[in-house]
Amino acid sequence: MVRRGLDKNKRAFEIDSYGALKTVGRNDSILEDGRALYYSGKTAALGAAAVVKYLFIPTSVATTHVHFYFDIQADQGNIDVLFAQSCTIATSGTGTALALVNRNRVSTLSCTCALYGGDCSTTAAGTTLIDMRIGAVARSTGNAREASEFILVPGAPYLLQITANQASLTASIELSYYAHVD
Repeated sequence: MVRRGLDKNKRAFEIDSYGALKTVGRNDSILEDGRALYYSGKTAALGAAAVVKYLFIPTSVATTHVHFYFDIQADQGNIDVLFAQSCTIATSGTGTALALVNRNRVSTLSCTCALYGGDCSTTAAGTTLIDMRIGAVARSTGNAREASEFILVPGAPYLLQITANQASLTASIELSYYAHVD
């Protein structure tokens, strides 16, 4: 029989049927628990000054802590990346709902957050958390989790905005989140 639990530092561990202790890393335990969800997309042939927006709205449950991070790449030229909290959503709407995929393909847990793209309409960016420019074939963060992971305010809308600074640019976007309850 295998037993699993958390140690005093909230690190996952496992004791196998022989009584041997096996430490499970944070990423592994999140994935195994079915709490890691993501969206991956590619925006091709952006014109100069073209803007692509994503709205992410975490669950409004106060005891659920949503960890969000992203990784963005450009194939040429450079793009500006803005990530802001508590943006104002225009009356024209949130945009098109995008499906977040559970990385644990046998998990039955459902998504507790909403992600929108396409025709997102915002009137104000809110509090800027990240404002940077990335160059051709550069990643926005290097290690996405360490450089851009935020624990989000429950129910507050977040804006991720990408602006092309050159015509015919292709951007690849990965948005990931996981949630845990106190």
